[in-house]
Amino acid sequence: MPKACILIRHPTYIEGQTTYARNFLKVLSMIYGKDLKIIVSTRNAHNTPYELYIRESLLLIKYQSCDDIHILNINKVLPLATRVIMKIHARTITYQFSYLPTIHSDWRIKRAIIEKGSQIIIGTSRRIAELFSKAYFIHPPINIELFKPGNKKKAKETLGLPGNTKLIGYIGDIDMKRGIDIVIDTAIKYSREGVKTLMVTPRLDSITKETLEKLKQAYKDKAIIWITKPTPIWLIYNAIDVLLLPIRGEYPTEPPATLLEALSSGTPVIGTKSSSMSDYEELYIAVNENEIPEVIDVAFENEDLRAKARDFAVKNLSYEAVANKLSRVLHICQ
Repeated sequence: MPKACILIRHPTYIEGQTTYARNFLKVLSMIYGKDLKIIVSTRNAHNTPYELYIRESLLLIKYQSCDDIHILNINKVLPLATRVIMKIHARTITYQFSYLPTIHSDWRIKRAIIEKGSQIIIGTSRRIAELFSKAYFIHPPINIELFKPGNKKKAKETLGLPGNTKLIGYIGDIDMKRGIDIVIDTAIKYSREGVKTLMVTPRLDSITKETLEKLKQAYKDKAIIWITKPTPIWLIYNAIDVLLLPIRGEYPTEPPATLLEALSSGTPVIGTKSSSMSDYEELYIAVNENEIPEVIDVAFENEDLRAKARDFAVKNLSYEAVANKLSRVLHICQ
């Protein structure tokens, strides 16, 4: 039997938690090598969520003879409860990508089950780790070779834009909670100075009628360039001169993958003082939402921030850096 088994759900999806789970999978492959069994759980159109949870619990029972079982982005409650009831002796390492009090109404129950069913808990933010008595904070890994600084002029020209165009970037859902209205207002303001705003928006979530009308007009006036065809996301980070992350409140995946990808790319980020990004406030320009349009010019010229962000990513977010830290945790907790 393999020394380690990993439970991961739909690893081909592109949303934040799956991105982190997929990247941790690469880290674990570096740690265990051939002694690793990857167990994939995928929901199809005929499965209810509860059927999926039961299947994942059965997978845990099936592979209980592994020395280590790593539970990544699957629902943790039923599998971990199963582990306790069945008295499975494998060391269980659970990865928590969200801050329970703001994501789950019955978070105390879920926390207790996660705590009881795990020997080690890995939190991807400090405050996630602080929820548990046996948790460790480890930065989520990022592919720093994919997300790295590039030639901005060439990247812009590849996207069909003049190489000397200043670009503000927004990558995220059309959602008032994500500050889409702030992005639109900033785009309109800076378009008068010849600055364009590049938007990549995978989903429409929520938007007021007034904001939608503004968005339509900004697009019509070419203040906003909307990327609709499949485009490598690293190319977007290389093309834009600053990324906006005007999150209102908190983010379901902590920290947002967009933030770490931009930092790794050496792209300055302007964002709100969201608790979901508090571990990185020294690496991006953290301001109140009404101050965001006022600091764009500062970010455009902030070469020190670009270099600092990239240096941090290389030292803390690379697969190698995360593998070293996770290896130490696994060794300490044997």
